[in-house]
Amino acid sequence: MDNFDLKKYLTEGKLLKEEQYSSDRINARDGQAADKEITNHYFDTVDMVELKDGYTVQITSTYFFRDPGVAGYSDTLSEENPRIMEVKTILMDPSGKAIKNHNFTGSGQWWMLQSGKDKFIPYIIEWWTGKLEKM
Repeated sequence: MDNFDLKKYLTEGKLLKEEQYSSDRINARDGQAADKEITNHYFDTVDMVELKDGYTVQITSTYFFRDPGVAGYSDTLSEENPRIMEVKTILMDPSGKAIKNHNFTGSGQWWMLQSGKDKFIPYIIEWWTGKLEKM
């Protein structure tokens, strides 16, 4: 994690430590849950993190929440506090060309995803740094 400064990343407006998600939501979309009575709202956020030697990781985090007042709604799953579903990453070379990807999803990654970006972004950086050293 040579070039990454988490404290700087968290304090310079890219991500406030108390937030699970950044303010820049993209790809907003709706999806019906299984019982057709519930609408789940999904959105993504994208973070770009520099690694050593000019490599970059694009981190796309997907979140969802439900409408207030419907089955399955709670204060812990609202627009203000959406649940993270998955994290997709793309490693890019210094020219910006995508060279590898890896998705952090499923029960094996649940602990990491629920801890918030201030916890899982350093883990992702460490993971990709290890892969770069082997390339």
